[in-house]
Amino acid sequence: MIVLIPTNEDKIGDGICPSFGRAPYFMIYNTENETWEFAKNPGAESSGGAGIVAAQAVLDLKVELVLTPRLGKNSADLLTKGQIEIFKSVTDDIMENIDLLKEGKLDYLTDIHPGFHSHG
Repeated sequence: MIVLIPTNEDKIGDGICPSFGRAPYFMIYNTENETWEFAKNPGAESSGGAGIVAAQAVLDLKVELVLTPRLGKNSADLLTKGQIEIFKSVTDDIMENIDLLKEGKLDYLTDIHPGFHSHG
């Protein structure tokens, strides 16, 4: 499975970014071969609609699952329409959350917020 996680930096030790749309990077993790790579999030510097720009980038990356602490409605709607599962991370430790996901110990993200508009 291909999992995407919003991150603060382009390395594992710097943790999960609490803002999906404005996260500077995305970590793309392959659960089958346990490899990862980082990609810049084009929504991070968007003047508006960062969540939509970020969600479209996720769709373009052919990701199957997003693991994030929170998500705005516009992003969630676009990801759901693209049949991408959305799970809630429980700590800011990337590998701990991946392990919990593999163990089936994470829940779907159900608390979708209305978005942080005018924060570009």
